[in-house]
Amino acid sequence: FTDNLAIGVESRFIWELEETNGAQTNSKDGNEIGGFFRYTKSLSGSTSTTFAPRFAENGTTVIDNSSAWRMDPSKKLIVPEINAQELNKEDKIIANPNCSTIQMVMALAPLHKAYGIKRIVVSTYQSVSGTGKAAVEQMEAESRGEDATKVYPYQIFRNALPHCDVFEEADYTKEEWK
Repeated sequence: FTDNLAIGVESRFIWELEETNGAQTNSKDGNEIGGFFRYTKSLSGSTSTTFAPRFAENGTTVIDNSSAWRMDPSKKLIVPEINAQELNKEDKIIANPNCSTIQMVMALAPLHKAYGIKRIVVSTYQSVSGTGKAAVEQMEAESRGEDATKVYPYQIFRNALPHCDVFEEADYTKEEWK
């Protein structure tokens, strides 16, 4: 199970090798999803908001790696080594923070526990690949001096862009709010 960003990409698992074919259900009308106990996969936010609730309604625990549920107050934001004890059986959609946040809280949790941390301001710099395959293709085409379909309104190759997501409140991007 994946989304259109990874169609045709091989995913390796301990027990099998599968080729991803896009987000699908197991019925012709698309209303029936089931047969999973626990499901973890990186999906785009829109794919996750479409399918995660349907898996959850059928009893599957979804551990979501997209940004779709991170700011949803009804979903728990979990880093297992830090706050797994907050989970219970009723939590069917579990969000996790982005990679830089996970690494940071792993280092800061003992300090917070010992001394208390009131505020942290962090700057991160994201790779083009985080935007997806189309952005990587744009950068590769630009590196060859070729025209490319624009994912960003500016050239990516040899450039530092001021954003990596959609601007929202107070001119912050969704990535910055994460």
